[in-house]
Amino acid sequence: MLKPLLWFLASLATLIAASWVDLDPKLLPVIEGSLPILDLGSPTFLPMDLLNSIVGNIVPNVTFNDEGDGNITAYSGEVLAGFVNKDTGETRIYGDYASIPPAKSAINIKKALDFIKRDSIGFPLDDTAIRIVKGPTLRGATLFVDEGNSTEEAAYLTQSFVQRSIKANNGVLYPVCGPGSQAAFGIGADNKVVSVSYLWKPAKISGQEIKPNSTKKAVATIKSALLSWTTADAGVGVYGIDVCFYDSGASFLQPVYRVLAQTHLAKDGSLTVNANRLLHYFPIGSGSPEPLPSVFPGNSTSDGSPDEPQGNITARSLPDELDARSPSPIQARGIKPEIKVGRYVVRNDSAQDSFLYNANGFWSNLASSKVYAFQNSQYYWHYPFVYKESANSLINDVHLALTETHGAFHLMSTLSSCCDLVSIPGGLQATGYGTAAGGRGGRFRLGFWIINACEVMPASIDFQLLESTQARRLARAFDPWRPVLAGGISAIMSWRTSPFFADNTPQTVAKLIAQGRGVASSWLEAAATDPVYRHSSMYIGQTSRVNQPHGRASAVYPCDRAASNVHQTVELGRPTCIQMRYYDNTVW
Repeated sequence: MLKPLLWFLASLATLIAASWVDLDPKLLPVIEGSLPILDLGSPTFLPMDLLNSIVGNIVPNVTFNDEGDGNITAYSGEVLAGFVNKDTGETRIYGDYASIPPAKSAINIKKALDFIKRDSIGFPLDDTAIRIVKGPTLRGATLFVDEGNSTEEAAYLTQSFVQRSIKANNGVLYPVCGPGSQAAFGIGADNKVVSVSYLWKPAKISGQEIKPNSTKKAVATIKSALLSWTTADAGVGVYGIDVCFYDSGASFLQPVYRVLAQTHLAKDGSLTVNANRLLHYFPIGSGSPEPLPSVFPGNSTSDGSPDEPQGNITARSLPDELDARSPSPIQARGIKPEIKVGRYVVRNDSAQDSFLYNANGFWSNLASSKVYAFQNSQYYWHYPFVYKESANSLINDVHLALTETHGAFHLMSTLSSCCDLVSIPGGLQATGYGTAAGGRGGRFRLGFWIINACEVMPASIDFQLLESTQARRLARAFDPWRPVLAGGISAIMSWRTSPFFADNTPQTVAKLIAQGRGVASSWLEAAATDPVYRHSSMYIGQTSRVNQPHGRASAVYPCDRAASNVHQTVELGRPTCIQMRYYDNTVW
């Protein structure tokens, strides 16, 4: 037994020695003196007359009503338009992205948010400061397919945030970060507020303080934790560290280091595709009053692991297909419509647990739906044939698909961050996806496809340095998706810049979809309001070569399908009009 044990220990030591985390100690901010811990009080609430006014901007003649179950809700027909949780104060009003008109003049966020004042209801006086900051703007254009021309890009909505901060005894103003202290407002044409994401508690200095560790100890702690993201031939490079006060939304605000890092780096710094990036929080010293999120997701397989898909499956006969598409007894009785879900996860990746965490969280939130009966039809490790040779038996045989992987412009990997690449559209089924793809006997299903991967769906803004005219930039953005949409799919959603593994966008969009919200709108809403993107960290785009922010979402769909819910997978056929929407590079 001794020899095998010695061999194992030697192998482990070799692996650890080969693994590496690149962290320049000069990135660590100098903290003068100790920093305070703040106690959080009871939740605050926005005035109901204000909320009724805002929801009326989106759905006329709709107001909030107390349901008596802990929630105050507003419905547009059977679709949830907004809610207030009476216990936590969490408030959401969802923008209708399909009906938001383009802004004819510049959006003035200060004028739109003139109700936000210090010591107003919703923002009581405490030991923090607030200011309104301008976030990204939702932009887009329309392509008329047969004519081969597109409209000029327009601005539709600007996100704005109430940035909270704390002035420490050392005179430095530190921002608040984390899932608490949310106050995001979407401002549309005519400076109307058209969406709200709010969660707030007053904060008071507790009298407790945390003394920062030495630079040497802090660097060692961060590097040790990030080693879990490395492999024998790929390391992690830290490219940004700042100090903020983490708000868990529970009991405290505590000072932390916010660390940004790139995974899957070769020794020469090269990447095949742009791997998702890391954002993690570390205590500045000992004495944290609450645990911080784990550096690496735990129990990622507790809800199951993907299976191996079977390739080259023969499509069903037309009689079989017609039988499969006939209403089930559940649908015939008018109960929950059945929705088939497919999830496809990159193979053999050092970030496997994070991808599985997203895929399982996505399914968990769908499964909780009171509106639809979601079916866990496919949960597979993904291969190129999932999207091409066997597409009609795999991805095109579900109504809603999630792909979890790495990406680059119109490209994604299926094996780690390097290999078995799928290009768009060349690596996809030639007839596209959706109800019209595959010919007679095909399965004709896919309505919505979410690709949770870096930079897969660039917009015209991402070709600024690559094309000299706006017409060419728009063509580069639209053209790869036209063959995919030709099959009748209702919407495809992804990222134009790199997201963080630490975000909750896949889980949040699933929750919104499960409530009956429009799928494309839900994706844009979930990405824009995710708290990890409420700061101005930047990186150099792998293909665009532009210094750009993280977490900018994009979506492409046939005209007027932004509000289509997951059950609305009608036979669209080849679209003659396509729209793209994306969030731009605005930072503060």
